[in-house]
Amino acid sequence: MSLKPNKNFEKLPKDYLFSRIKKKEAEIKTINLTRISIGDAVLPIGKTIVSAMKNAATELGEKASFKGYPPQSGYSFLKQAIINDYKKRNVVISENEIFVSDGAKSDLSGLMDVFRQHRSYIIAPFYPVYRDAETIKGNNITYIEGNIGNNFLPLPDKKYKSGVYYITSPNNPTGATYDKNSLASWVEHALKTKSVIIFDAAYECFITENLPRSIYEIDGAEDCAIEVKSFSKSAGFTGVRCGYTVIPEKLKLQNSSGLFSKNNGDVYINKLWERRQAAFFNGVSYITQRGAEAALTIAGKAECKKSIGYYLKNAGRFYKFFSDRGVRFSGGVNSPYVFAETPDKIPSERFFEALLASGLVATPGAGFGASGEYFMRYSSFCSEADAERAVKILSLFY
Repeated sequence: MSLKPNKNFEKLPKDYLFSRIKKKEAEIKTINLTRISIGDAVLPIGKTIVSAMKNAATELGEKASFKGYPPQSGYSFLKQAIINDYKKRNVVISENEIFVSDGAKSDLSGLMDVFRQHRSYIIAPFYPVYRDAETIKGNNITYIEGNIGNNFLPLPDKKYKSGVYYITSPNNPTGATYDKNSLASWVEHALKTKSVIIFDAAYECFITENLPRSIYEIDGAEDCAIEVKSFSKSAGFTGVRCGYTVIPEKLKLQNSSGLFSKNNGDVYINKLWERRQAAFFNGVSYITQRGAEAALTIAGKAECKKSIGYYLKNAGRFYKFFSDRGVRFSGGVNSPYVFAETPDKIPSERFFEALLASGLVATPGAGFGASGEYFMRYSSFCSEADAERAVKILSLFY
């Protein structure tokens, strides 16, 4: 066959991080494993949300209320619920700026379609999707190092030029969360360099302190930032799949030409993404969107908050364990993850194997980039009993 594969795949690790962990788990046959690696919800979806989804399913069984293809960017009822949720943070957005999707990962990878080849800047350690999406597209990546010295919250530097910047707050895997002044410095940098920030706010529901939950709480962000959110962790939708991306109508790329450009050469990213989604995405099911809407009601939020509190309590167990032993770590307060240094600076892959042999599955920090080496990510998405077992196993090593 004369067709050739995309050579950029050869620049990726052979297996996606969490797929590799699953394969490793499957090799263990003799012991029951305690899993605190993958950030997968373990608590049931709230009753208010389930009831809304049941009612929606019933509607689809009636001729008068049947619905076929959903609106490509989401039903108005869900968009209005999202708008009202943002208003509580004094952030104003419109329906045209919201694009409902099947989760953050799809949007984070798909957004690369609206940019020409470019330089990307990824704050490391990082969620692997950012690197993989940029690499497959053939874009150049600069990693901005987060480390224990800067609390895994690096700030802009004049050496960083125009490009696409990935910022996650709270961060996955480190749990580090930017305050308003620090986040404002990134917005200022993006405006100055004519860059675009892709702000991953998938874990904002875990913020317990007075910290920004949306980048649009920062003045000027509507001119330089795209925000991606998800119901996966807030509402337990890891298996249901629903999220959304906010792209301000005024966010633009300059000095362009073609069908989507204005007379002055400006191209609005919102319109490009709208066109892209119309071609490649058929929307999120009515049942799912009714569930997402219910998750944003007073009753739904109360149920979600209870689950979030459960996970944060587990994170608190890990936080206390490492604090009591003087281990250097990040997270566990505004995040479901604790990112802790390995004992005696054992390489994270080796420590992963040692823990696995003892019945504990955690995530090696090196899987989140070179800046994550000598650290492990511990996930609080587990039962209380599993969190207790994990601490007992960890006490054999620390």
